[in-house]
Amino acid sequence: IEKAESLTQENDIIKSSRNINILHKKWKNELGPVAKEHRKLLWKRFQIATKIIQKNRKEFQKNAIKSIKNNLIIRVMILKKMKSHLSENSNNHNDWQKSLINFNKLREEFKNVGYIPNKDGKLLWKNFRDYSKSFLISKNEFYKKQKEDYKAKILQKKELIKELKTHIESE
Repeated sequence: IEKAESLTQENDIIKSSRNINILHKKWKNELGPVAKEHRKLLWKRFQIATKIIQKNRKEFQKNAIKSIKNNLIIRVMILKKMKSHLSENSNNHNDWQKSLINFNKLREEFKNVGYIPNKDGKLLWKNFRDYSKSFLISKNEFYKKQKEDYKAKILQKKELIKELKTHIESE
């Protein structure tokens, strides 16, 4: 019952509908009987949650086309933002960390947008993966280059120290 009640708060209507059907099967087939004095009260609570989900499902089906188009637009906008992150050149660690945080937020937003049909979703998901891969590759290249720079600077400093030691030792 608590799982069913939590499904009424779920944003993904299709997911909550599937899950309530699973809960109904468990209710009917897997769970054992309860005492007579609790049976009606429990069943009413379960029914109320089920009716809310069914109502939400009917509303969703009425507005499904508009919702799907809206979800498609939202995903395209998020992909544009992700693409703009690719063109940004971060020059230091702090910029990369901020950019990484923002990029990960966009990735989560993209994943949490509601349903869109497979025919539209395939291209969007391909772009999503490509942009994510490109962003992470450029981040890795920055840090590899930074590491190489650090190594080169350390070598220069060691050479300078050796040179200074030789000057100190010589008269």
